[in-house]
Order: sequence, then structure tokens, then C-alpha cells
Amino acid sequence: GRLWIGFRKHLYRLRENEQQATRYRDAEGRLDTFPYHITYLHHGQRSGYLWIGTIENGVYRLDLQQNRLTHFPDDPAKLSHKRILAIFEDGQGHLWLATPAGLNRIDLVTGAYRWYTTEDGLANNFVNGILPEGDTALWISTDNGLSRLDLRENSFANFSKRDGLPANEFNRISFHQGSDGRLYFGGLNGIVAFQPGPQYVEQKAKRQGKLLFTS
Repeated sequence: GRLWIGFRKHLYRLRENEQQATRYRDAEGRLDTFPYHITYLHHGQRSGYLWIGTIENGVYRLDLQQNRLTHFPDDPAKLSHKRILAIFEDGQGHLWLATPAGLNRIDLVTGAYRWYTTEDGLANNFVNGILPEGDTALWISTDNGLSRLDLRENSFANFSKRDGLPANEFNRISFHQGSDGRLYFGGLNGIVAFQPGPQYVEQKAKRQGKLLFTS
């Protein structure tokens, strides 16, 4: 096994049974003079790529088989924002990016792009985290609530303090999925943890003032 660590402008790799992480170098040496601070790392289970988010120049793709680093997309202006706060690669060949200006989706096969913002139903454009609910939905933490994106219907359901969340604003890089599928999101007043599912959307439609998320 390997643990990947992004620290400032450098990428480090810690192998199993090793005591010290070593600085990683790609075949062309681009990481030796990498000019951008690394904000997020995600290993795509489907593609096998290591996706590297940066603070001001979008996403880079590291092909671990070829040891080759590529700017992806080649033109970061295609993204809604160049600052990447979270990355998730789903099982259908889409790359999802959290940015301060909405949620971005890239089709890794066709190269098609789509932005999701409040105009599409997203709770807030400042997206902090992305976690999956199997292959059917994504849960998205924002600066003003939690959104569930139904991938089949392409529709959002939003949740706030009125639904039992401890706060509407969630923190950067403060989300995790447990081995049992349970989701954890850290916010200003603590952590919300729950087993994801469509029942939250169904209950919200008929809750009549009842809290959906409870401590």
C-alpha cells in the first residue's frame, strides 16, 4: 500500500512498512518545479490516476503507471474556478470538483464539462466536500447547507439547520466516508454523521417540522 501526501508545492509517497515519506518525482521532472500549492489528492479507483487539486490552477492528473503528470483539463478556464477544494471520481467515468464557484463535472471519456450552481438547485456555490451515496447520489457540503444530488434524476435536495444540522456552514477538507458507508461532515458547530440514502429526501417532503438529523 501507499499513502500520498501533498504538502505545499510538493508530493510525497509513503510506502507500507517505511518509516519516512519520500518526495515523488515524475518522469519529466515537472513535480520538481511545481509552482502551485496542492489543496487535495484523490486516487481514482476506476481510472487508477492520482488527481491533484491546486489552489490556483485547477487539476493535474498523475498517471502512476507511466509516471507522467498532465494538466487536466489543458485549459483550466473550462472550470468554474481554478481553486480546487475537493475531488471525487465516480464509477461512471465522471470527475467531480468542488470549487468556490460551484460543483464541476467532467466526463473522462468524452471530455464534456458541466457546472452546477445555485441556479441548478445547489444549496450554495462555495462547495467544500463531496462524498458518494453508492452510485446513485452525491452528498455535497457547502457554505450554506448540505446538498444531495440524485445522479439519475439530476436534481438536488438541500438540508439546513431547519432539518437538524448543527450549522449551515461546513468546513474545508472536513469530510470522510467510513468503511460502513457512513458519511461525516465537519461544520462550524460540530460534526454531522449519517448513513446516506433517499429516505432523507422522502422524509423532508413530509416531515412537517420534524428534524431529519439529530444528535
